[in-house]
Amino acid sequence: MVSRCFARYSRRCSRSAHSSRRGAAGLGIGFSVFFCLLAGPDNVVSYVPDLLINNGIALTASMLLAAVVFAVVFPADMRWLIDRIMGDLRAQTVSACKDALPGLNQRFQSGTHDLTSQLRVLLTHRSRRRRDALRWMLATIEVGHAVIDLRNEAARADYADPLQPRWRSVIEHTCDDLARLFERPGPRSLERALVAVRSATWLAQDMLQAVHPERTRHHDLQRILSCLHFIRSALLDKDAPFNRR
Repeated sequence: MVSRCFARYSRRCSRSAHSSRRGAAGLGIGFSVFFCLLAGPDNVVSYVPDLLINNGIALTASMLLAAVVFAVVFPADMRWLIDRIMGDLRAQTVSACKDALPGLNQRFQSGTHDLTSQLRVLLTHRSRRRRDALRWMLATIEVGHAVIDLRNEAARADYADPLQPRWRSVIEHTCDDLARLFERPGPRSLERALVAVRSATWLAQDMLQAVHPERTRHHDLQRILSCLHFIRSALLDKDAPFNRR
């Protein structure tokens, strides 16, 4: 049982060191590989100096070799690792579009903060990958928060269904198209998302005219329109990752 605990701890240390601390990645993995042996979970006391020195030299050499291998052959800023983290970052917006609303804002904020922190640590040099990562960070945070606000406002606007029977389905369709855009970015996905946002905006504007005398509902629909306009502006931004040339 003790060995399993140490093994779980070593895997956690290895993953954390390799993904977020570029300078100490090799040392962290080298230490984690031999953590169970260094800790001595069996707690056997024996006085054998030659064996201790022999094992100590072997362990030290092994740790240095593991550090060199992982620092040179498997550096912390490998392209596949960056792409994987960016994929997880885009998946946060997919969650914002599809997951249950209770606690969604906190989960989204926590997840994006963790992933953006990892990317900032790994991508320290000015490069195209760093610029692309920054674009995805901004797009994910902007669209994700706007979608969560839109879904919350639409859920509270229960009076919208009698005014526009298609309102609920249009909002769901908009969220689905936005999620698809972040799952598989491309010109066609972007066009579908823009069309869906535009359709939802037209319906909201029609309802805004219908509830104009009712001040509370009027303000609610204005907030919904603000969310939709914000999403559309984020998608059309010339510096957004969807519009790269």
